[in-house]
Amino acid sequence: MVASSAYALSSGRLAFAREVILVGAAYFAYLFTRRLVFHEDSAFVAYLNAENLVRFEKALFNLWETQFQRWMIDHALWLIQTFNWLYMLTFWPIIASAAIFMFYTNRGRYVFYRNAFLLTFGIALVVFAIFPLAPPRMMAYHGFVDSALRFGPSFLTSHEAQSYYNAYAAMPSLHFGWTFLIGIMFWNTGPWWLKAAGVLYPSVTFLTIVGTGNHYMLDAVGGAAVVVVAMGLYWLASRAANRAQVFGAPSSAWPKRG
Repeated sequence: MVASSAYALSSGRLAFAREVILVGAAYFAYLFTRRLVFHEDSAFVAYLNAENLVRFEKALFNLWETQFQRWMIDHALWLIQTFNWLYMLTFWPIIASAAIFMFYTNRGRYVFYRNAFLLTFGIALVVFAIFPLAPPRMMAYHGFVDSALRFGPSFLTSHEAQSYYNAYAAMPSLHFGWTFLIGIMFWNTGPWWLKAAGVLYPSVTFLTIVGTGNHYMLDAVGGAAVVVVAMGLYWLASRAANRAQVFGAPSSAWPKRG
């Protein structure tokens, strides 16, 4: 009995270590390849795309993002400073905590969301290559504010921090997309307080990415769309495999509510 328990514990630790290596390697590969999809004219194209997107949002929403930023600067400076910290410090800890919780409580559900998460990398890379986009913080002449540069913390705008990502990959916002995916997972897991967190977390993230000038509203829409497409592709792949194992998960891995 003791030997069996020890074996189960060792097997669980090994499975967890494999997951950390898999997801970590996929993310760092994504960071590296994301920089390769841009050519020497990407900056010009990114600003041109940004001008077109800003024009489109002005027509539809009167460029609500700039009004939101201006209101915070004039009436709630503490809020935009809070968003700056939330943007950097809450993203990965919450995603990692949610993944670990799901890994140990519902392995099948975890595998489904993990595979959807991994699929978003490939989909996003295609969009980044087709549609490079300068973020709002680079469009100051339209009224946007780079909140980190103006209000800190300063390490967010340091050369070291910016060297880890490509500045012209605003669309889609995987920052929002992944929190949207976690929100779906929370909602489908229950109980009621977790469902509430599933709504609150993506909502706060949306205000954070827009309020800090890192993304347009439509970037968030794009991030959510990438997640929906990734979930749909995984489901279709599972069906096409005739209930066989796909990416290490049963084809019946589509998570049920409750």
